[in-house]
Amino acid sequence: MTRASRLALILALGASSAVARQLRVPGDYSRIQAAIDAARNGDDIVIAPGTYDEYGVDFKGKAIEVRASDARPWQTVVRADKRGSVFMFHSGEGDDSVLQGLTITEGSSWAGAGIFIEGMAASPLIRNCTIVGNDADNYGGGIYVASSAPAITSCVIYDNTAVRGGGVYVGSIGYPDVTNCTIADNAASGRGGGINIYRGDPDIRNSIIWGNSPQALYNDGGSSSVTYSDIQGGWSGEGNINEDPRFRGFRAYGYVLNVGSPCMDAGSDEADALPWGEIHARYGQFNSSKADMGVYGGPNAGPWQK
Repeated sequence: MTRASRLALILALGASSAVARQLRVPGDYSRIQAAIDAARNGDDIVIAPGTYDEYGVDFKGKAIEVRASDARPWQTVVRADKRGSVFMFHSGEGDDSVLQGLTITEGSSWAGAGIFIEGMAASPLIRNCTIVGNDADNYGGGIYVASSAPAITSCVIYDNTAVRGGGVYVGSIGYPDVTNCTIADNAASGRGGGINIYRGDPDIRNSIIWGNSPQALYNDGGSSSVTYSDIQGGWSGEGNINEDPRFRGFRAYGYVLNVGSPCMDAGSDEADALPWGEIHARYGQFNSSKADMGVYGGPNAGPWQK
């Protein structure tokens, strides 16, 4: 065996012997950022219920999962107290960089006050999060996306503000995949209360964009693919509707679809949704297992329904 072959074997054995760890906050680390700093690729950071005052929490390009131990986002809150963006992805993170099950709030920055995603083709997965009460001086109160391609799945994005893109701002070379999200009651002092698209190209499916001011979606020199979604004011695309989604609250869930909502069973057949009966047995009488539009009706709805 040559020296090069022996070296390759040693490296392979070293990689295979690396065991993914579970780092607990606050059990092992008092702060989320401290846990990320200590993490290796493949590690799992599990956050116990509570409120964590942190800002600028940076994944630093690591292939790790940061998630709440309780699948209900309102139980685990990360609050920036208006000191900066809450979470940041700007080091080429891939789809194995996962943020899941948190409420992300009180961010304040020039862009991406809730979540800032930019550069080096960053493509993290943001799943089952509530992004609320963030304020950007310019772009993307809830989420800012540029030169990146994140997947944003089963999230509620509401009550965020910015000059452009109160809920989400999609900037140049931004290609977010937005699936089964509800983007509601966000505001922009300029344009694009729900989503502002500037030289980007989002793919939006099975989602609801409603109650945003001044527009649900504003195309500012970009393009988009929007399908099987409820867009206030209307938007061209297969399966899209422009009808009041008939939101209601249920227990601690916001933006649940009321019985008879036009968004029930109106999602793409590509999704394998769970029945509403898992939220409450009575809803199973009115809603099948076909995908709904919005946050509670997609293939990843299970964690919300426990």
